Amino acid sequence: KVVAREEAKYLLDESQSAPSDFGTSKWNVSGLPCAIDVHVRGAPVVLHRYALKSANDCPGRDPARWTLWGVESSGQAHKLHSVDQRGVWPGRWQWREWKVSVARAFLHFRISIDANNGENCTQLGQLKLFGESSKGALGDHVCIK
Repeated sequence: KVVAREEAKYLLDESQSAPSDFGTSKWNVSGLPCAIDVHVRGAPVVLHRYALKSANDCPGRDPARWTLWGVESSGQAHKLHSVDQRGVWPGRWQWREWKVSVARAFLHFRISIDANNGENCTQLGQLKLFGESSKGALGDHVCIK
């Protein structure tokens, strides 16, 4: 039996791997624009970099234009990074990483996706956020709501 888990919360699932008889974990949503909201547990974090993994199928669903925002508790968003490029991922289950140069701490981050590679839905395989460069991904310190 194949099980598809396509909710945003699975973007942080580090146990996820390539498709198998047990299915895949990924995020898939219809329509554009769309967004992923990530909340930090504990103290605010300064992001140094972030990574996105392409999903298991359909390159047309890959994000092509997005912005990473740091969001204040008041709701005011601050642009941390943006990408506008079709064909970002060379294949399926591929990681790409970007540096964040804005040194400001936030408890809430949002990735707003405005375009993909032409399909009617958008998908990602996984998401990682990195704070201090000497430490690994934030993992258990963040959640998607």
